[in-house]
Parts: sequence; structure tokens; C-alpha cells
Amino acid sequence: MVAFNTEAAAWGTGGTLDVDNLRLANLNSEGSVWYGGLYWNALSIPPGTGLGDLQLSADIKGGTVGGAYQLRLEGYRVGAAGLNENFDTVTGVGGGTFLSDTDVAGGITFGSDGDWDTGIAGEGAFGGVFGQAEVFTGGGFSATGLVGGGLSGGGGEISVLDIIVGPGGGWYAGLSWGNQGLASTVLSQVTLSASVRGLAQPGGNLGVYELRIEDAQGDRMYWRATATGDWQTIGGPLSSATEGPRLGGGGDGVFNLDSPTYSVALSFIDPETSWLYGGTLQIDNLYLTPVTTRVEVGRVTFNGVSNGTFQSVGGLLSDGVTNFGDYTQNFDAVTGVGGGIGGGWDTGLTNEGSFYGTYGGAGGTGAFAQGCLNCGVGGGKAGQVSVSGMNCGTGGWWAGVTFTNVPANLAGDPAQTFLTGKISGTANAGAGESLGTYLFRVEDADNTSLQFEVLANGQYQNVGGALSAASLVQIDQGDNIFNYNQPTYTITIAFVGTASNWNAGGTLTVDDLFLTGIGLDDANEYVVAVAFDDEVTTWGNAGSIIVDNAYLGPPAANCPGDLNGDNLVNLTDLALLLSHFGMASGATWADGDLTGDGAVSLDDLALLLSVFGTTCP
Repeated sequence: MVAFNTEAAAWGTGGTLDVDNLRLANLNSEGSVWYGGLYWNALSIPPGTGLGDLQLSADIKGGTVGGAYQLRLEGYRVGAAGLNENFDTVTGVGGGTFLSDTDVAGGITFGSDGDWDTGIAGEGAFGGVFGQAEVFTGGGFSATGLVGGGLSGGGGEISVLDIIVGPGGGWYAGLSWGNQGLASTVLSQVTLSASVRGLAQPGGNLGVYELRIEDAQGDRMYWRATATGDWQTIGGPLSSATEGPRLGGGGDGVFNLDSPTYSVALSFIDPETSWLYGGTLQIDNLYLTPVTTRVEVGRVTFNGVSNGTFQSVGGLLSDGVTNFGDYTQNFDAVTGVGGGIGGGWDTGLTNEGSFYGTYGGAGGTGAFAQGCLNCGVGGGKAGQVSVSGMNCGTGGWWAGVTFTNVPANLAGDPAQTFLTGKISGTANAGAGESLGTYLFRVEDADNTSLQFEVLANGQYQNVGGALSAASLVQIDQGDNIFNYNQPTYTITIAFVGTASNWNAGGTLTVDDLFLTGIGLDDANEYVVAVAFDDEVTTWGNAGSIIVDNAYLGPPAANCPGDLNGDNLVNLTDLALLLSHFGMASGATWADGDLTGDGAVSLDDLALLLSVFGTTCP
């Protein structure tokens, strides 16, 4: 900051400051980074190609001895997002009440509908109550498509009927469209708009509503208007919107221009004060600038360290460091060191986390998460979270462990996509603990999950299954539309304690987690890159890389008979082929299928022996 100082005494009635060549620097490299590289983009790979079917290789010379570099293949999923919804295809079928008076009376405070009209796609609805709020008989929250009820044809509608609110109470509701993208980081080039009509309930008032776009944290760009009972146009370029934090709390208040996903929503604002007993919002002509989305779903990396000369780097993709493939966590890397709550809990694991909290005046000893060396299936290693010494009263507690940044492809048939694990829930009856239910789920970036709820029996249970059998559950004001197109997700194992469920505490032990992963051909565009790595530490202030003989293709084109990509045809390759000899189908090059017929047979063995001992260039 450059500013006037002692203004009145020194400057009198005014003055001017001219600033040029402003610079802030220091000699501490911590937190500093530079990056650079070469890339070849818009590459394609034949459908059905596996990691063992392709070789990536290059000759690389680094100008600084000890400089780290990477040769890598990046896979991207390229698609389309945006909204141009005139609702002319609505059917009026599929919607209705999603949170009723009997639901609220029974203690259910939130409801949602992930498909409120069969004629349109991607739509959702949400609503709930908090504090001293009640729904009269026959009232509730509903969403539906309007056949001929829009401004110029069909439309969509959310209606909240017969709500009464006491001190500290309230309600919220809206319509949402998830899995959106941002067409430009220049907000003046992105338009969000809609035609909206707000209607009061009998005896109620017209209030304020909001049209917004949210990033993955819920931070938003929004417009607000007061309903008049007539159709109103709301929105415009995002540069004309107001930036704000997530409604209800959370986020950092800064709209992320590089979020992995976005959601559009229309909702009531401060309904307990402005809409009174409820209200209706109708929408038509919803538009968000279309965009081609490009999300990295996986990569294969070969790491190198320069010796000042050309080095041959790479091999079969199956030999590289990769996040392609199914996600498995068998906890073999557990050290038993580093337990705690609120963050990582074992020094041998990565991307693990933990959480704990209480509500309604509950209190006690608390929670602890850790890796254990002999508590897993068969006495092996596992992860564990324990809660003890709690006094629930009329409140309760919650705790769990998470695994973040889990790569997965969930865009296929949910009946063929699986989340599984082995989980043991135990309780110490002598300490006032009792067995209860626990939750096993996969979460998207907008806090919507596909969840399995399981009753613990004191032993390891095989839990989870096909995602088609999981329940759609919104977490902490998520958008209630599960995003099946993210590159990564969070796996959570949790339990919630009350006087009748776990009571004073319990323990969850987790082993053998599995989530259907990302295959190489789940991407539809590929990039080969050669890049500096660990730049500041190993290269210093500058560096150079020379690349020659870059190759991506079948191993046979480069070195027939070389199954492991080391440019030699030797006993290692022969052993690989013989270990898969007799496979009748599904075999890859790395298995020994040199003829490409999916089998490993005498034909393949003969081909390998014909070039045995070859050293490839």
C-alpha cells in the first residue's frame, strides 16, 4: 500500500502521489515456483487400449546435472456444459412433494428431488427447515415441471406451502442445475440469465429471490430481486453480479474461476422474514453461456534426473507412476505413527483425513483416528476412528475418516460402478457404548453423496456395492445433484452418536477400500509432455531440456518382443510371457500377446524367441 500520511498537517488541502517500479522481493525461495515444458496435444488412442498396450518413450537431455524432469501422458475428458433451457420439453411427470408436513413432524429437516420432470435433464430441487419452524397439515416443499405454465411455453416451479416460523427458526428452498462449467475467466464474457415469477401463498407476502452460480465451495456470483407477482428478467454478464460467500456459511468468499465444477441455482432469500408462510418461484428461459469443458482425469509419469547427456526415459505405460486404474486402499503402508483428529492420522498414508464434532450440548472425551498395525482383516493393517467418554444428553456427536482426491470414473452405468470396503463397528458396553449405524459414502465437490447406511454387528462386514444401490444424500447444504463427471472424489466412513445410537462412543475399523477407477480410454483426448520438475530445488533459477525421439505407440513398432519396455528382449520378457501363457482372451502386450489376438499362445512364444537377445535402438 502506498498512501498519504499525516494528511492534514503535511499535505494541507490535498496532494498527488506518483508510483512507478514498485517491487517486493526477498531471498527466501520457500513457496516460490517456476515451471516450463514442451507438449504435444489433441492426441488420440484407440478404444479399449490398456496401460500395457502402449509405450511412451523419449531421449531427454537436461542442461543442469541433477535437474529433475518428467515425461508424461495426460488424459482429458472433453465435453460440453451450459444451459439453454426453455422448458418446452417438460412433461409435468416426475415431480411433487419432497419434504412434507409429516416428514418435518417426524424430525426430517431436509428434502430434495434430483429429477422433478422426466422431460428435462440435470435439474434438482432442495428445501429444508431449521430451528423453530413447522409445516401445517397439507403443507410442504414441492417441485414440478409446468406444461404451458412458463413465460412462453413450459416452465419449472418450486413451491413452499404453509410454513410457520418461531424465534430462531427458518426455511430455505430452491431449484438447481449442477455439473456446469465457466466459459471464460473473463466474467464479462459469461452470461447467466432467466425469466422468474414469484408468487405469494394465500395470506403471505412477496419476497426476495436470488439467481446464482456457485463454485465447488459454494462461493457465488448472484443477482437478487423482489418478486412482483409478474415475470421478471434477472441476470446478465457475471461481471454485473455480486460476489459473495456460500449461503449458510462456508467457502472463502472468493468465486473460484478455476473450479472443477459449478452449479446454477434459483432460491428464496430470507424467506422467514420476507415470504412469511411460503411462496412459489417459477422459472423459464434459463441460460448459461455454453462451454467446452476439459478436465484431466489421469496421467502416467516417468521421472528422470539429468546427468548432462541424453537419457532414454519411459517404457510401457503400465510401468509408469499413474492414477489410472481402480482405487484400492489396503493400508499396507500404515506405520501406526501420527494419530489424531482433524487432519492426517498416519505418516504412511496420503490424502487421509478425519473429523469430529458435537451438537445439542453433548460433550466428553472426544475422538481419535489412527493407523493400526494388527487390527485389519486377518490381523493386518487398517485405519481406525474411535469416540469415547461421550455424554449425549438430548444432543449427539459425529466423527469419521476421509480419503480425498480419489480418482474415479463414475460416469458409466451405476450398476457396474462399485464402492466397497470391509468395516468393523465395535462398542464397549462397559463404557456405556452401544452398537449403532455407520455411513459409507462417496462425495462429490458440491457435498452431495452416494451413501450406504449399515448397522454394525461387532465384526468385519463387507459393505457397499454398486452405486445404483446407494442412496443420494445431500451433506451440509450440497446441491443434491451428484456429479458423475469429476476426476476425483472423497470417500468417507462416519458415524453419528445419540443416546440411542452408539451412545457414549464406539470404534470403526476400515480395511480393503475399493472404488471403480479411471481407465486409460475413459479420457477422450491425450497430451504428451516433457517438463521440468522440482524446479527451484534441482534446477535453481534456470534450466534447459532437449528432447529427441519422442514416441507414443504400440511397443512392437519400437522393439518387437520387448514386453517390459526396457529396449531389451531377454529372460525377463520370456518370463512375463510364460507367466501368462494359455490366456485365451483379454491379454495385453505386457502379458505376452505379440500377435494382438487377445491370447498368449505358441504363436506369441515363437515371435518372442525369434527376436530373443535383441537390443533395440
